[in-house]
Amino acid sequence: MQDYKMQLVGIQEIKRDRDDRLDRLRQELDELTIQHDILDRDHTALKVNFEHISEEHKTLKVDYDNVSEKLRLSNKVRNEKEEQLNEKIKSLYQLGEQHQEKEHVIEKLKKEIEKLSRRLSDMEMQYD
Repeated sequence: MQDYKMQLVGIQEIKRDRDDRLDRLRQELDELTIQHDILDRDHTALKVNFEHISEEHKTLKVDYDNVSEKLRLSNKVRNEKEEQLNEKIKSLYQLGEQHQEKEHVIEKLKKEIEKLSRRLSDMEMQYD
């Protein structure tokens, strides 16, 4: 009878240990289930946020490409206009030099004309 009692007590101890482990495992399962739900909800929110940011990135990339292309074209046009301006400045400088040369020639001719006029006056006076 003592053997049976000891076996019964041993079985009850094993049963109590098993029930305690089951309770701990159930509690752990509940905690993991709650944690899983929270993580699943966070994951869903992150997926939605990722999709939104991806769409925004695509839009910004298209805008960036458009602005980049426009900037490239405007730089090209600006460079062409700067080259044209430099050419005009050079031609204006050359025209200025030519103008100075011609004025110099005109001044020489005026002096020569004055000289010849004086000479003509002198000659007329001598003739008279």
